[in-house]
Amino acid sequence: MAAVAIDGQQPRASQLVNARQALLRLPRTFLKAVLGSGRRIELVAGTDAGRHPDFHRRDKVRGVANGHKAAVAVDASDCEATVLHEFCHLLDDCHGRQTISHDPRWKATWQADIAAGRVEAFAEQDILSWEYLAESFARYWLGLTRERS
Repeated sequence: MAAVAIDGQQPRASQLVNARQALLRLPRTFLKAVLGSGRRIELVAGTDAGRHPDFHRRDKVRGVANGHKAAVAVDASDCEATVLHEFCHLLDDCHGRQTISHDPRWKATWQADIAAGRVEAFAEQDILSWEYLAESFARYWLGLTRERS
C-alpha cells in the first residue's frame, strides 16, 4: 500500500495506518495472493479516488480498481470499507479477469439474493455481480450487517 500525491496533497500517516488496519483483518493467504502478485492499493488524499493519475475518472468515486491497481480516497468516511471493497476486486482478478465473480456458483448466489430482495443498488451491486462480491466481502470482514452509503 502506498500514498500518492495529488496536487501536492498526500494522505496523512494516520490515514495510512487506518487503511492498513483494514487489510490486517484479512487472512494472510488473501494478502499474499494479491500483494504478492504485484497488485497494489494506492491511497489518495481527499474524497475522490478518480483523481488518481492512473484512472482519470470524471465521476467522483471513493475507490476504483483496474485489476492490477486500486486507488482509494482516504478522507471518505468509509475508507476502511472501501479499501476492502477494492482489495476484493484485485483478489477477483488474481487468476484471470473476474474469476470469482463470474463463477456460476457466485452468480447463482447473487441472482438468488436479487430475487430475495437482499441486493442494494449501491455501487451497482444489483446489476454487476463483481460489485456485489466486493461489497459483500467488505461487509463481511468489517462485521457489518447494515447498508453502506
